[in-house]
Order: sequence, then C-alpha cells, then structure tokens
Amino acid sequence: MPKAFIHEPWRMGPEEQQAAGCRIGIDYPERIVDHLAAAKEARERIYAVRRTPAFREMADAIQARHGSRKSGLARRGSKTRPRTGKRRKAGDQRSLDL
Repeated sequence: MPKAFIHEPWRMGPEEQQAAGCRIGIDYPERIVDHLAAAKEARERIYAVRRTPAFREMADAIQARHGSRKSGLARRGSKTRPRTGKRRKAGDQRSLDL
C-alpha cells in the first residue's frame, strides 16, 4: 500500500490498486462510512431541529432560567428593565494602596 493512501485506500485508482496488489472491495473491504456525507447529513438534521418553534421556546426558557443578563442575548417575550445606578467613567479606576 503506498504511504499516500494508507489512511484512505479507497482513493486509489484502478492502476494504483493493481500495482499495490490491493483491490478495494476484493482484497480490502470497502469503506463503511463516507465521513463527509455523514457529517453533512448530521448537520442538516441538527439545523432542521433547531429551526422548529419548539426548539426556540426551549432555548428561550433555558436562557431565561440560567442565562446571564449580560450575555448580550435579547430576551424574547418580556420587556427588559433599564439599568439603574451610576455607571463609572472609563478613567474612574479603583486602586489599592499596598
């Protein structure tokens, strides 16, 4: 088996298989999983679920219960309260005398 194809022997052409004495499907098994196709299908299925209204409701409930108000995500369905208190200026740094 040539080193270039040691991890992906199914990419060898018929001439290379003949030269190596390793015919895919006869002397060496076909690959079981096409990783690129499997990953594409998994992504499509995940995104299909994420586009459903039920998923959005669940995500909003999790954010409302566990999320930080400072996360930058806007809350859905409820009005946010304005911040109260004084905001410090950029140069208003605290210091410790050690």
